[in-house]
Amino acid sequence: MDDSLANWGPGDHQYPPWFLNRLEGLRSEGLMFDVTLCAEGREIPCHRLVLSAYADYFHAMFCGVHSESKKDRIEILGVSAEALQQLVDYAYTSRITITTDNIQPLYEAANMLQIWPVEQHCERFLIDHMSPQTCLGIWVLTDKMLCTYLAEMARSYAAKYFEEVRKMEEFLELPVNFLQKLIKYDDLNAKKEEEVVEAVMLWARHDLKERQKHLKELLEYVRFSHLDPEYLKNIIETDKEFAEATEIIKELSEGQSTHARSCQTFQEEILLFGGISEDGDKEDEDHNDMYRLDVFGNCVDTTTLPVFFRESRGFAACVLGSDVIVTGGTWSMRMAWRYSSSLNTWTFLPL
Repeated sequence: MDDSLANWGPGDHQYPPWFLNRLEGLRSEGLMFDVTLCAEGREIPCHRLVLSAYADYFHAMFCGVHSESKKDRIEILGVSAEALQQLVDYAYTSRITITTDNIQPLYEAANMLQIWPVEQHCERFLIDHMSPQTCLGIWVLTDKMLCTYLAEMARSYAAKYFEEVRKMEEFLELPVNFLQKLIKYDDLNAKKEEEVVEAVMLWARHDLKERQKHLKELLEYVRFSHLDPEYLKNIIETDKEFAEATEIIKELSEGQSTHARSCQTFQEEILLFGGISEDGDKEDEDHNDMYRLDVFGNCVDTTTLPVFFRESRGFAACVLGSDVIVTGGTWSMRMAWRYSSSLNTWTFLPL
């Protein structure tokens, strides 16, 4: 072998930025454009090759049998012009600016066009900016985007900071199915059950004509046996909304609880998750699941891990009672997850 030869292979870190600079140069000089994207009246000249390599949405469009594959001008519906411009800029520069003002249209556009790096940037932005003021909006948005792990993270955060969240303007606009999910689980951090009743009534009064029909289904999640008798009596005697709901009054007066917990049995199990394949490839699909083994090593069930675990490594786990707590990892964010062995579910724990 000639020692004078240098091998400049895939490890040449100078090549990607150099290549991007050349692409951006072609764009800035207006050279070799072969397609124009249009949104809300704005026209954005592009290169099909760049778009196809960049986003699955455009790859399917230009490499398939869609009529758009031959068109010079393509109207992109359902995204804002500014968000589309930002995404095209990112394709040529790898740079993008995310703010509280543009996060929603940008996240929705990245999700629709299947641009996963920008989706990840948006999700990390939402995590970093989660607060009692923002968690409800994040919950509704990520649920719409089918980002289940982040939606659960936002729901759990709202439950932890319920005392503050219920006073926010966004709480009054919360869809009824989200309010149900917020008050139904045991992780709701309410100092007194009266706070839950007051929150439900406040939400209902915001649009009483439309929301009165939801009172019964919401109040079924209230533990009436935990209410102060005088508080309960005052509601029955003074609140017209309750007086008109005969079944609710009956439940209130009898102090029935719709959250009685069933008896549980416990058994020893081994939980197996994480790790890398023999060749060091963490992307192996086998590691996207957690395996539940009996004491003899037989697999009795599998559970899909939250996306967080599939995109991180180096996290730590410990046992707390019959649950498992996981934290740390290469995602340098303050977060932890709790696995409930009785429910076979993962829950985000705000730190």
